Amino acid sequence: INGPAYWHRPSANDSCGSHSPLLFFHGISPGGYVMYLPMVLWGLCNDGRAAFLFENNPISCRPSFHADTEHHTVQVVVDAVNQHIGSNENVTICGHSFGSCPMTWLIRSPEFISRIQQIVLLDPVTIVLHEPDVIDNFIYGKRASNNSIGSAVIRLAASSELFTNHYLRRHFAWYNSELWLLDISPPA
Repeated sequence: INGPAYWHRPSANDSCGSHSPLLFFHGISPGGYVMYLPMVLWGLCNDGRAAFLFENNPISCRPSFHADTEHHTVQVVVDAVNQHIGSNENVTICGHSFGSCPMTWLIRSPEFISRIQQIVLLDPVTIVLHEPDVIDNFIYGKRASNNSIGSAVIRLAASSELFTNHYLRRHFAWYNSELWLLDISPPA
């Protein structure tokens, strides 16, 4: 499948039928989902459920100026899920930080929203994108209180990394990634 790469682990046993497969979207991180493997496999998926980990190269500190569109990302996710678990299976979607953006695109997808059984947001950026300082502070580091070592590390490793910065400034439509409570419909 062309587009975002993904890794799939089938369900460990037949007794996992009551647990919906997990779709995980990582945040800005060197190595992409690799940093999240322990949390996902031994934490969120320790019950043996099927798991999908989707890769977003531009925010994985990988040399890539290519950026997939929101529509193409959603289509790749839908195709991957349909290929591995079928088109009728419900899923749980989980995203950390920037990973909440592709989750929002899936939530807004008319062809996929009915399949979302649970939503897990880990430090989501999509619920604060409407705040005027969020983008400025992340990309330009304008907030005066950003003098801590943690903020400096995040700034150097994430927002100022060449390919991540290129994606965020040139290809990422912030206004299409805002998540509002009205966007989340039952049963999720």
